[in-house]
Amino acid sequence: MRILLLTFFCFISSALAVEDARLIPIKTMKDYEKYFIVDLDAPLPDYNTLHETFRNFENNYDPKYNNAWDFVYAVFDIGFKNTINTYGSSEKRVKPQSEELFLDIIKITPKHLYQYIGPMLHEIPGMSEKILNYPGIKETKNKFPTRIAPQLEHIEDLEFLSPFLYYVLMPEAWPENLKNADMPKMLSSFPKVSYNQKFYDAIKTLVPPEPYQKDYKPENKLSRSDLRTIDITPNTLLTSADIKAFIKTMDNVQEFGQRNKKELYETATFLTMYETINNQALPVNTLKDMVNPCQRLAQRVKIIGKEREFLQEVVEGSFTIKEWAYTCDKVIKAYRVSYMSSAMMQAIRSYQRGLNDNTISGLSQYQQEVQLSTMQSIIEMYNAPLNDIAEIRKHRKEIREKLNRYDYLFGTMPVTYIH
Repeated sequence: MRILLLTFFCFISSALAVEDARLIPIKTMKDYEKYFIVDLDAPLPDYNTLHETFRNFENNYDPKYNNAWDFVYAVFDIGFKNTINTYGSSEKRVKPQSEELFLDIIKITPKHLYQYIGPMLHEIPGMSEKILNYPGIKETKNKFPTRIAPQLEHIEDLEFLSPFLYYVLMPEAWPENLKNADMPKMLSSFPKVSYNQKFYDAIKTLVPPEPYQKDYKPENKLSRSDLRTIDITPNTLLTSADIKAFIKTMDNVQEFGQRNKKELYETATFLTMYETINNQALPVNTLKDMVNPCQRLAQRVKIIGKEREFLQEVVEGSFTIKEWAYTCDKVIKAYRVSYMSSAMMQAIRSYQRGLNDNTISGLSQYQQEVQLSTMQSIIEMYNAPLNDIAEIRKHRKEIREKLNRYDYLFGTMPVTYIH
């Protein structure tokens, strides 16, 4: 249900400007930039300590009984029983878990689009009365949408479509119905541009013209691309030799992840709890794993105490664990950028220019934090220098084949890129 509403929200947020939303967001994307910096030297508790902390962290509620038979015998807490019976028989309303999410989506949705979500909400058992009686939603009960996408108008008996699919009828859900405001306009003549020698010199520096000239014979001499980086840090640039060395380790790391899958997945939960306690977690903390999967993997390896075993897997590429993690994340980010679509590039530019602020300002504080941190994570996922992109293109095919074989779960870490 939540996925359907979020899908609907993605359609309308990309197609329409939000009405009556002029508030200033509580935070900005820059506020979340620090959360994506991974300190591999920071001390972390071991696995057993985190496991015990997690048990205490999760078991902070005592239900006072273990099974229904406790009601029959005297082991059940009578005072607690009277309390919950009072709650059960009172008319006090308990807010459903997803009510705020649904209300946020409804509030920022233009009213003429209520016809696509209102009938669906009325079909959901146990839906909050506050949502069903919301002005504009209440009137859509058992009503078929009046605005139909031209691609579907010819279908017979369309009115029998499930209300849960009404969002497909929305004309804005079809990309071909949207007007692209960024399409270039054809000019009748070329604009006059003054010759800039520095500009062309810079192009020749990036792309030397000699290899493209007739009768060119390449010289067999070493360049920086053929050499390994001596002291690898998060800010050093990749070389072709670094990428080759990293590729040698990929199968070993994948096997290590499969052997230790249980501990690594459990540690992911423990690490989120630990960062939550220390005010270092994001609203959706798995975004950190999407941005820097390999550095986060190195943290998990440190927690489960298998650094020596992991080092044996990456030593074939002459890496330390930190050097491997930095190189791996830089390779993955450059790989993502090399496949970046124009739509993703436009989305990132819109995030950076603040074009989505009006949409976000209409959400609750929690939903604002989720949206802003997600947008910042996408910017971080595609943050790679031009040098790294140029180097990764030499090995992109081999990396793609390996990631496809791993189903884009490299060492249990997600390395998915978004088109």
